[in-house]
Amino acid sequence: MPVNSTTMSLANITYITVEILIGLCAIVGNVLVIWVVKLNPSLQTTTFYFIVSLALADIAVGVLVMPLAVVISLGITVHFYSCLLMTCLLLIFTHASIMSLLAIAVDRYLRVKLTVRRSQETPVTFTSQELKNSWAGSEAVSGVYKHLTLGNYYWSTVDPIPAVNSPTLFHSNRYRRITTQRRIWLALGLCWLVSFLVGLTPMFGWNMKLTSEYHRNITFLPCQFRSVMRMDYMVYFSFFTWIFIPLVVMCAIYLDIFYIIRNKLSQNFSSSKETGAFYGREFKTAKSLFLVLFLFALSWLPLSIINCITYFNGEVPQVVLNLGILLSHANSMMNPIVYAYKIRKFKETYLLILKACVVCQPSDSLDPSIEQASE
Repeated sequence: MPVNSTTMSLANITYITVEILIGLCAIVGNVLVIWVVKLNPSLQTTTFYFIVSLALADIAVGVLVMPLAVVISLGITVHFYSCLLMTCLLLIFTHASIMSLLAIAVDRYLRVKLTVRRSQETPVTFTSQELKNSWAGSEAVSGVYKHLTLGNYYWSTVDPIPAVNSPTLFHSNRYRRITTQRRIWLALGLCWLVSFLVGLTPMFGWNMKLTSEYHRNITFLPCQFRSVMRMDYMVYFSFFTWIFIPLVVMCAIYLDIFYIIRNKLSQNFSSSKETGAFYGREFKTAKSLFLVLFLFALSWLPLSIINCITYFNGEVPQVVLNLGILLSHANSMMNPIVYAYKIRKFKETYLLILKACVVCQPSDSLDPSIEQASE
């Protein structure tokens, strides 16, 4: 017994230490993501608003979920409904992440599907102020494609000075009509509302208190996840309905996005450099965001499979369960790393922020540099 107790003690210490490290990395990394979007005007688009929502969910995992997971792992004696609320909070932010990923996938699909190429001969006029604003900082990126939003069009060119002839334009009127500021906020609100409703469902009766004779007669108990949470809720409602099905839908969306982009590039106007640059950029962005989705699935599916095995009367060692929990929580610190490696503007802004922190430069002074470093 003393040996087993010592072993369990060492296992708990290791588990808690890793949880703390993951939590700190998740908080720092995702705060940095939000800071990057705030400082970089070119990242303040619909997709990145949903990425900020995902970052907020990951910050909540670091601030709330991991400390609660440590408390639950120690089996501290608390009131039944206090323990149930803590376990529900673990689920809310998981579903907030999956709903944010779904919103990102839908937004990228609409952007690719509803953006069409206009004729190169279409006459276009811009005010001097529009031209001045649109080409600010272009000297720093001469010879590199600049994709500038002008009204309802995306203007692409390799020339840092606007050409006399009308450039290739990508009409995005329908996309802009759909993704209005009001609808973006409604979508964000809906994502979080669904997450809270799904995560808090056990508080309204789908828990061990109302279905187990033993738990019905007790008020305080050692707080353990399985002591208060019904596994049929975890398997059928939380996993299959609100994690697995959205994952399948998102995979189908990204496959369709890649199919659309491939078709666009293979059509007659594929020889246009501007068209190739536009859809090439969309392809790279879609690949980066699909990688985020893949890592989410890779991190959360093992724990969900463990829950399924447990529900169908299987035995899973505690060490395996703890590894599954740690892997799911580690997903919260992965996304900032993906953004840094796969999205150039994120990497550039990360470096500018780190440089400013080293020399104690005020963050406001970063803005001109960031605008020059944008696409």
